[in-house]
Amino acid sequence: MKKTSLFLGLLSGAVLLAVTAIGIVWSYFQPITAESSEQSFVVPKGQGVNIIGQRLTEAGLIKHPLVFRYIVTTQGLGEKIQAGSFTLSPSMTPSEIAVRLTQGTEDVWITLLEGWRAEEIAEYLDSQEELTFYDKEA
Repeated sequence: MKKTSLFLGLLSGAVLLAVTAIGIVWSYFQPITAESSEQSFVVPKGQGVNIIGQRLTEAGLIKHPLVFRYIVTTQGLGEKIQAGSFTLSPSMTPSEIAVRLTQGTEDVWITLLEGWRAEEIAEYLDSQEELTFYDKEA
C-alpha cells in the first residue's frame, strides 16, 4: 500500500511539474501584449541572430532571445533575415517577428537637392522624423 501511494505521489508531482514547465515554455512563444502599438526596428547588415534576439528583447518585442534563436534555427530562417528597417509590434508572436524579418524592408525615399554640401545633407536627414538610424555605439 505504501509503495502505491508513494508511486501515485511521485507521478502526481511529475505530472504537475511537466504541466508547469509546458505552460512556462508556451508563454515565451506568445506575444508580449495584445496592444498593437508599432515601432521601428533596424537590423544592421551582418548582425547575427543572437544579437538580433537580444535587441528584440531589449526593445520589448519578445520575452527571451533564446526563443527567437530557437525559432530561427528550427524554421531555417537564419540565412534569410535581411538587413534594414522593419515595423514590428509587441502583439506579434516571436515566430511572426522572425518571418517578418525575412520579408524585405521598408523603403524610404528621400530627395536631395543638387549642390547641397555634406553638412546640409546631414542636417536634412536629421530633420526627417520618419528616418531612424541604428547607433552602433549604443
